[in-house]
Amino acid sequence: MIAAARLSRRVDVVELLRDYDSVEHATDLSPRDHLYALLLLLCLLPSANTRHKAKISSAELMNSFIWFKPQQTSIELFLSEKKSNTHKQPFLLCLGSKENPSDFYLIVDVKAIALGDCGVVKAVDALFKSHYVFWVGYAKCLSLFLEFLQKLIYKIECTKLSPRVRELHNSIVAMRGENQ
Repeated sequence: MIAAARLSRRVDVVELLRDYDSVEHATDLSPRDHLYALLLLLCLLPSANTRHKAKISSAELMNSFIWFKPQQTSIELFLSEKKSNTHKQPFLLCLGSKENPSDFYLIVDVKAIALGDCGVVKAVDALFKSHYVFWVGYAKCLSLFLEFLQKLIYKIECTKLSPRVRELHNSIVAMRGENQ
């Protein structure tokens, strides 16, 4: 995913890559590597809120997916702030930072479900599956991101891909073919 993002010239992707490259990378993938790969995937698949040409900012897009708050954040206070903002679809809360993701919470219907220090991959797995468990539709701005997960990662109803997801998938497959 990170290699595919390096081909993009979008400002938000370039900024994320700059943040990612600001720290030396180990040979083994770390939770930070996984987190940046997911955030880059989110940015590579643009928001589906373009029907009325009202593009959502990359910050708003990321906040529809995951919020980063300091370790000492009060979950109750965070939820009371979100109550006035009414998030209808599930999202993640990470106590920590992009550089050091720590405890995760799944926020559903203004309630926090503690996931603990499970890592970003398991947290995203819980987020994706929560849509099916709680019978909630995908947030419109995350629909392409969640379609990518649904059809290419989980292999659920993968008969037809949207053009943007297919394009990204083909790019990744082509890069994998060049590296083998």
